[in-house]
Amino acid sequence: MITSKGNEAFRGTAPTGAGVINMAIQSLQFRNGSVSLGDVFVSSWGYEQTNTCFYQVIALRGKKTAVLRRIAAQQVKADSAMSGELKPVLNDFKGEPVTRRICENHEHPSVSIDEYEQAYKTDPNESHFYSTWG
Repeated sequence: MITSKGNEAFRGTAPTGAGVINMAIQSLQFRNGSVSLGDVFVSSWGYEQTNTCFYQVIALRGKKTAVLRRIAAQQVKADSAMSGELKPVLNDFKGEPVTRRICENHEHPSVSIDEYEQAYKTDPNESHFYSTWG
């Protein structure tokens, strides 16, 4: 189901760095939740370290497609010199937009960023663990 309600900050059009995307679709409904403009997805991946990346939905297309951009993260807790917790910084975009199909076969809506990186919808106020390897 497609709805026209959504985050007021994302009505109309938005610059993406590669032109302007029409944002007529404000929200998509799935059996495991909804995806709306401004929603945040998080990925956690890596070997011997945990890379945590955040993505924000900047547009929705069709019935199952989202346009996302990576956003900055802010450290909110340091467990050690090489680990802690991060939160997303909304609207602090990094890099170019990516278009991905939304999957509904997990507990929350998800997208495949790359073959090794799966991102899941998250609460933007929730912190997420990271670790680095020195």
